[in-house]
Amino acid sequence: MTIAIAVAVPDGIALAADTQITWHKTITTAKEKGTEKEFELHEPIRLPVGWSRMAKKLFSLTFEGASFAICTAGASSLNKKTQ
Repeated sequence: MTIAIAVAVPDGIALAADTQITWHKTITTAKEKGTEKEFELHEPIRLPVGWSRMAKKLFSLTFEGASFAICTAGASSLNKKTQ
């Protein structure tokens, strides 16, 4: 879950975002015990496989002299990177 906050004040807009992310692996098949026969699961199982406390989710951009900010959430990144 990503937390991103934007606060508008007379001098501008303040933005903040958390920095923790978790990677998941989705399991869609399993093997039957004893026979090793593979079958498809009725519902996929998502397992966490890793995490980081230092991901960057808040990005500043300048386009034609104007400044912008972007917050990413969920399975997202900017240019395939979190930093």
